[in-house]
Amino acid sequence: MVRSNIEFIEKATGYRWEERKINNLIDLSEDEVGNGDFLAITRFDGLDQIIEWGTGSHSGHSAVIFKFDGETYVVES
Repeated sequence: MVRSNIEFIEKATGYRWEERKINNLIDLSEDEVGNGDFLAITRFDGLDQIIEWGTGSHSGHSAVIFKFDGETYVVES
């Protein structure tokens, strides 16, 4: 499925995703993220690729860090 989604994006937009040889998990502390920080999210599930194609983006979802009353939230659109 991942390969098919990568091929779809390449054919539809000309962009080619490349595999990274890094760990997918990046563990950040609350001190390392700030209010309003942007997070770009891509899942190779087919839906995100339709969003990428339709919007011209390289991400399927977006989220921001929102700090309110001493609490930190991740708000996804």
